[in-house]
Amino acid sequence: MTGYQSKKAAAQDKLDSMEREALKLALKVLEDLPGFRADIDNAITAIKEALAQPAQEPVGTLNISRYKGHLENHDFDYFGELFDGTYSVYTAPPAAQPQRPWVGLTDEEIDVIYEQHHNQYGECESPNFGYERAIEAKLKERNA
Repeated sequence: MTGYQSKKAAAQDKLDSMEREALKLALKVLEDLPGFRADIDNAITAIKEALAQPAQEPVGTLNISRYKGHLENHDFDYFGELFDGTYSVYTAPPAAQPQRPWVGLTDEEIDVIYEQHHNQYGECESPNFGYERAIEAKLKERNA
C-alpha cells in the first residue's frame, strides 16, 4: 500500500469512528429530551441497534487507474464511473432475519385496560399517560 493509500484508509477509518461518535451524541440528546416518548423511544432503539453492530472491516481494495482514458485492470471487468484511486471493498451485509408478525390487542383486552384507567363517565383517571403506558406494556408483552 502506498503512502497515499494508507492515508486514505486512515481517513476513512476516522470518518467511520466520527459517525459512531455522532450516533452516541444523538443518543445522549434523545435520552434527555422531553416530548412524545413513543417517537423518541423509537429513535433511541434504532440508534442503539446501529451502535451494537460491529464496524465492518474491508475484505479488500479496488484500485482504479486509467491510462489514456482506459481502465487498466486484468482481474475483472469494471464499467463504472469511479475516479482514479483506491477504494475499500466490503462484503454484503448479512441477510435480515425474518420479522415475526405483529400481534395486536383484541377488543376485549382494550376494553379491560380502558375500564382500569377511566371512570364511569369516560374520563381518564390515570396520571402521566398511564392508560397509554398500559397499552404499550401489553403490546410489548405480546410482541416480545
